[in-house]
Amino acid sequence: MTPGAWVGTNNINSTTYLPTIYPNPTTGAFTLTLPQTNTRATITITNLLGSIIETRTIQNTLPQNINFNLLAPPGTYIIQVTTGDNTSRQKVEVW
Repeated sequence: MTPGAWVGTNNINSTTYLPTIYPNPTTGAFTLTLPQTNTRATITITNLLGSIIETRTIQNTLPQNINFNLLAPPGTYIIQVTTGDNTSRQKVEVW
């Protein structure tokens, strides 16, 4: 698998939907770019054990950049973005 590749998607109607994360790898600060959606988005960050590190709900459906600054130890984290019945997951490496 390619580093930073999406590890799962469901019901994605357009390839322009997929959010992006940069920089990846990171020291903890990164930006998640969300394309326009038809519903609110829930963003959940977990570690590989499934413990929730942070959750945000975005009401605005316009394209936007969302900044994060994870105060977490180095490791691999899963960024899950859910909009309606669409769920995408991407991993981010924190050094």
